Amino acid sequence: MKDLLKRVLGRALLSQEEMFTVLCDCESLMNSRPLTYISENNKDPVPLSPSMFLQDIQEWRTPDLDSVDQKSLNRRVFIINNYPNIVLKNIEGKIEIGKSHYL
Repeated sequence: MKDLLKRVLGRALLSQEEMFTVLCDCESLMNSRPLTYISENNKDPVPLSPSMFLQDIQEWRTPDLDSVDQKSLNRRVFIINNYPNIVLKNIEGKIEIGKSHYL
């Protein structure tokens, strides 16, 4: 892991969020490396990897951008841009419910 981080980062200075993102990507990469093949046939395309034990995901790949649904992508961008407001409204709603029920 240290060698991978040295190759990826070099002498770069990152913010905490950027560092967290790099660490998550490195973790995914390390967990997707093949350990051994499942069948005795070496031509079998599905190798056994640590990610198969950790999650129900068998392969680690980035989605093809041509196949990404535009509606889903727009929704994600909207949520990312409005996340602080959504969380704040949710918290305020919980506070109001708590005041009305418990005070």
